[in-house]
Amino acid sequence: MRNLTKGLDPRVKRTRTLLQQAFLDLMREKSFSTITVQDITERATVNRATFYAHFEDKYALLNALVHSRFQQMLGERLPGGFKWERHSLQVLIHIIFEFLGEVQRRWEEGNRPFEPLVARAVQQELYELLLRGIKQRKASGEPHNDPETAATVASWSIFGAAVEWSRGERHLPIEQVCEHVLTVITRGIAL
Repeated sequence: MRNLTKGLDPRVKRTRTLLQQAFLDLMREKSFSTITVQDITERATVNRATFYAHFEDKYALLNALVHSRFQQMLGERLPGGFKWERHSLQVLIHIIFEFLGEVQRRWEEGNRPFEPLVARAVQQELYELLLRGIKQRKASGEPHNDPETAATVASWSIFGAAVEWSRGERHLPIEQVCEHVLTVITRGIAL
């Protein structure tokens, strides 16, 4: 997974963190659609030029937030990185479920319009991670016909199940539903 802050000057990291925290704080107070760049810069105590030196707009800031939180969860739970193997896949599935559950809990009804933006960012991160894992496995001699198709199917399967679980009444505990998803990904659907 690409790291957007790796190798950056500490001042740049600090500024990005200030902007991200200001944005998160505002998201707890206002709806996404009403937050302006001016609101963010005032809260972060930086000027607009500084904001635009780091992010194109509030959508790019949201994307960076999603990426950094997802990457943080991966680093904590998979410190050796993702590999296309049962344990890594199991942890990754659980992370996606937790992440989307956290997004649902963190922001209130007024922020529903930003959900597609978060969804697209998470799904893309998941796809890229799975594709790299599949390609690494293929490079080590494991046969796989089409890594892109496999990554697409796996990422949408995991992501779709996590979205439904995070939005629904959650009839099954997270561990159980994640295990079901893992089984479908690793063994397919019995016909």
